[in-house]
Amino acid sequence: MSFHCSLWVAMAGMENIALNCHPLHALYVKNIEFIRRVGYLKKFNWHIIKMPRNLISNLSEGMKENIYNTLRERILYLEYKPGQILNEKVLADEFGVSRSPIKEVLSRLEWDQFIRVIPRTGSMVTEIEFSRIMNVYQVRFEIESFETNLAKEKLSTEHGKQFEHLHGTCQRLIEEKNPRGVTEIDIALRNILHDAAGNPVLADLSDGLYFQTFRVWFSILAQNEYQDEVAAVQIELKKIMECLISGDKNDLVTIRRTQLINHFERLRRKFLGVL
Repeated sequence: MSFHCSLWVAMAGMENIALNCHPLHALYVKNIEFIRRVGYLKKFNWHIIKMPRNLISNLSEGMKENIYNTLRERILYLEYKPGQILNEKVLADEFGVSRSPIKEVLSRLEWDQFIRVIPRTGSMVTEIEFSRIMNVYQVRFEIESFETNLAKEKLSTEHGKQFEHLHGTCQRLIEEKNPRGVTEIDIALRNILHDAAGNPVLADLSDGLYFQTFRVWFSILAQNEYQDEVAAVQIELKKIMECLISGDKNDLVTIRRTQLINHFERLRRKFLGVL
């Protein structure tokens, strides 16, 4: 079943109806009285419903967001390799949609610099350019230091509990190799700082830069450097908790900046052979 400007569904006098189609299109009508308010035609005890246009629009936007998140995740976690071509028709068939929403999703991915469009070829996953990545890190040093400075005075006891939980989870990950789990901890740490800083514009800018460097980090997490990277995240969490316990939050900016610079230097040694 495809979604257009209106959606017609036939069903027979049931009180709870599920419209079964592609998982991204799943929709439930909970009450038959809602159906009667929307309006229906009755023929041989079957009801035909026309869904409101605004509801269809919202569903369509949600569907595109799901597709975007799925493709973005595949790129970030290297399921789609740098340089790989993404075919619109193949993606449209996979998600059960027309090519139009796929084009919109790919345009958004291009804007976010995850893909680039090659005329008469398709959309290619952007390659990892180490010189550019190094430049992005230099900007991250400043942005994340600034955000931590905003966050330090607003970090609460609840935030401290969240850091403690992440620290415990990180300890378990040292014993089991789970690169994706480590990235989830790092993203959760960032989200705590975003919440404390309370500046969504700054958070969006910071995350945009972070995810431009994400694939480089994930690539070494999946290799022999896993233990070192997990230990680095755990050390940062431990130092943050110590600052919160002591009540001296002035060192948080230094801790955050130092950990990021150390992370940057490990990447340089790995990929550029810089000592």
